[in-house]
Amino acid sequence: MGLWLSDCKNGGVEEPGSAPGLAWHNASNRARGPVIVVDSDPAVRRVVRLVLEGAGWRCLTAADVESALALVAREHPKFVLSEVRLDSGDGADLARRIAMNGGWRPRVALMSAYPRPRRGLEDYFVPKPLSFDRLLALLDNVEQEPGW
Repeated sequence: MGLWLSDCKNGGVEEPGSAPGLAWHNASNRARGPVIVVDSDPAVRRVVRLVLEGAGWRCLTAADVESALALVAREHPKFVLSEVRLDSGDGADLARRIAMNGGWRPRVALMSAYPRPRRGLEDYFVPKPLSFDRLLALLDNVEQEPGW
């Protein structure tokens, strides 16, 4: 069963055939994740969370670096997706601080509508506008990596 994002303004999700839109991956019966999404824009956080949850991922969100670091410490996510430019700090700083944690660390992807910044400690770069199919494929691929 696929899901379609039909109306970002009200977060509506409709069954296949009821509205055209982006096909989401099938939701699994088991929760995967957690994944943390970090973006200063609440609409972006909400839409990405809806997409990931619709595909069976447990998704948590944060608006800034400090909140994201607190979630990483508490939840031990498998993946962190962060906007490069945040209202307080930036995604590259978040990736650096996660890497400094030592030992276990989640995979980190930075997303931006701007060209990829100088390569830092992130594992992946995801261009905006987001392709949800590509984001979900990335998560599926990362989930298959040894040690995940």
